[in-house]
Amino acid sequence: IKMIGAYAFYGCNAITSFSLPLTAENIGAHAFDGCTSLKTFTIAENGSLSSIDDFAFKNTAIEAITLPSTVVYVGTSVVSDSASLKTVNYNIPEVKGSGVMPDGTVAERLSLYGFFYSSNNNFAYGDFTVNFVEAVKVIPAGMFNSFKANSLTVNFEDGCLITEIAPSAFSSGIKCAGEVKIDLSGATELQTLGD
Repeated sequence: IKMIGAYAFYGCNAITSFSLPLTAENIGAHAFDGCTSLKTFTIAENGSLSSIDDFAFKNTAIEAITLPSTVVYVGTSVVSDSASLKTVNYNIPEVKGSGVMPDGTVAERLSLYGFFYSSNNNFAYGDFTVNFVEAVKVIPAGMFNSFKANSLTVNFEDGCLITEIAPSAFSSGIKCAGEVKIDLSGATELQTLGD
């Protein structure tokens, strides 16, 4: 299997877990949107996944997700309205427009603008953690655009290769009822924070 197509499992409430085949290169738009019983989604670090399209995991019960270093393209609102989501382990070195999609076209998205965005004004995550690990070099602009949660903890793990946090990566309306904690202690290679 090279691709999980758009709307492939849309609204399928019977799925509780899914392991992405190592050969899968693309998860299509809305592929698991509305799979409200889907709690576990496994993506192997040594797999072939290169792109995750818009709303791929919208409104699921996924509690944690790891984005591997093989990914070069991520759509908007990928995990929006997934209230059970508590942890994102982010291992993508850079998301740029130079990625080649499975169909041979060139990816045009230049950032993860609105990765967590929800059009539901009343939606908010609970206590939320994002771990930036190993291969990450750049935190893209707008990653936390309109992010709402009870609390947010952002960790840069030891050995993280981060050199740049793009302008507006953490701006554009982060709203948390509780604390926002950002631990840069593991980001020993960080050179640019914003402009």
